[in-house]
Amino acid sequence: MRFDVAIKILIYLMFTVSISVFAKININTATKTEFQKLPNIGPKKAERIIKYRLEHGDFKRIEDLIKIKGIGKKTVEKLRPHITIELTKQKDTEENNPEGKININLAEIDEFSIMPGIGPAKKKRIIEYRKKNGNFKTKEELMSVKGIGEKIYEKINIFITVKIDLNTVEIKNLRKLHGINQKFVDAINIYRTNNKKITKKRLDNLLKKFKDMENFKHFFWFKKEK
Repeated sequence: MRFDVAIKILIYLMFTVSISVFAKININTATKTEFQKLPNIGPKKAERIIKYRLEHGDFKRIEDLIKIKGIGKKTVEKLRPHITIELTKQKDTEENNPEGKININLAEIDEFSIMPGIGPAKKKRIIEYRKKNGNFKTKEELMSVKGIGEKIYEKINIFITVKIDLNTVEIKNLRKLHGINQKFVDAINIYRTNNKKITKKRLDNLLKKFKDMENFKHFFWFKKEK
């Protein structure tokens, strides 16, 4: 009987350890929502982490979090078991890679304030422009928003994207894309639930079924196969 209990405990420990390993958050790509799942990280600290990342680039060490206001050594030690670092530039250097960037078609109003030069008035205009005109077709179209000229665009260009990785985007965020066919999103979700990678070929097959989605094709980004 004791042997059976010991086995059960061992299996439980192996299961929980495996979960903690795979559930680690990459602080170089994590969103505000993901950061808030970490201990001692509320909305304000999450915003500060992302703002620091946008202004200084990838975190090279976990200890670099100490440079952020409100995060000390004790907090870093609490965070350490839950976070990891993968350099986005090492992972994929392609210019259009959306990983770790703010999608200007999906972002909520507060996410825009993280970017340099974007205050309350400008982020409100971005949302209003998007509601009136639909999705931004390119990053450059952001300069059509009143108050955002070339100088501001040059500052934020590297932090923004209109591209979407169908294999990693949160389904609830994909549903936010203006005019997207929700049944198409359901199909993407089914593929991913069944552990199937969305490839260009699978996307083309889906587009044959959802012909109204052809105009959205330029938004979808795929990592080059090695």
